[in-house]
Amino acid sequence: MPLRLLLYKILLFAITLCLFASGTDVFSQVTIRGTVYNMNRTKPLEAVSVVSTSGKGVVTDSSGNYAITVKEGDSISFSYLGRFTMKYPVNMISIYNNFDVACMWKRLN
Repeated sequence: MPLRLLLYKILLFAITLCLFASGTDVFSQVTIRGTVYNMNRTKPLEAVSVVSTSGKGVVTDSSGNYAITVKEGDSISFSYLGRFTMKYPVNMISIYNNFDVACMWKRLN
């Protein structure tokens, strides 16, 4: 087999492998949407930080709504005025399009 053909096949294999590896990462991501409320669920909260364990983050809008795209292996948590919630594992969330949270805030010391 000529050297040029062998190099071509190796290059083609490497490109295919890279495309496959990057494609699986895209498919393992999910978008979680919802609304953050006060603990009595009477008022949506604006400017709540929603953060994933991989470092992605968003802030709720004026109606308390958020949407964050994360990996299925991540967890998300919420913080507001220096107070935080527990971490919610993404793979334990059953409905990604309506993950509403009524937060019981606690301070981290």
